Amino acid sequence: RLGEDSLFIGVIRDITDAKEMQARVLRTKHLAVMGEMCASVAHEIRNPLAGISGAVQIIVKKMPQTHAHRAVLNGVLAMVDRLAMTVGQMLDYSKQWRPDPQTFKVFPLLQDISVEAEDKDELKAVELSLAGVPESLEVYADPVLLEQVLWNLVQNAAQAMPGGGPIFISGVTQGDGCKISIRDTGCGMSEEVKQNLFQPFFTTKVHGVGLGLAICQRIMENHQGLISVDSHEGEGTTISLTFPFPSPSV
Repeated sequence: RLGEDSLFIGVIRDITDAKEMQARVLRTKHLAVMGEMCASVAHEIRNPLAGISGAVQIIVKKMPQTHAHRAVLNGVLAMVDRLAMTVGQMLDYSKQWRPDPQTFKVFPLLQDISVEAEDKDELKAVELSLAGVPESLEVYADPVLLEQVLWNLVQNAAQAMPGGGPIFISGVTQGDGCKISIRDTGCGMSEEVKQNLFQPFFTTKVHGVGLGLAICQRIMENHQGLISVDSHEGEGTTISLTFPFPSPSV
């Protein structure tokens, strides 16, 4: 009533974590459906593709080296190989990843990747810098799957820098986990690209399939981990992998 004191009680709750968890659950369900579809399509394509490849190879083998159609058939084989690679990635994406995690020092693994990168033509123009990774840094992960994820991220970083340059890898123990980051000095990404980066079949590459980062995300989720991106146009891109350490009861 007019002239009387009024009392208001307000409750403010931060539901950011809850909304992120809800979005993660919905994304996981969506990825599971996509995985089943990919597996079905890939199996239907694989056998006919092998038949086409085998038949064309026989024809090419019997052709004279100077035959006018030889180059055309070699082009067909190249396209079949590209399709086979796509099918392989689709099967990888649909796979039920079951990591075999262990605690190990990540620096030697990164050193091995750095040494191998020097022998790859597509990575000749880039230089991996491991100065930001402490030699004592430990991660709880499946070493084989972690290597697969890191290779994919290093190759993506190199493709973002056609003129070459440094790729900075850093690592840190934070809270109850380990964080590994890969930063390139390329052109960065638009907001639209960032929003769709981990969506299956989304790619900005001319000959890309759009499954590499989606596979990385599935591997990270099966580690109970997180893959995140920080990028601004003209300022390069940083992709981070966060792995939790096992609880004492594990």
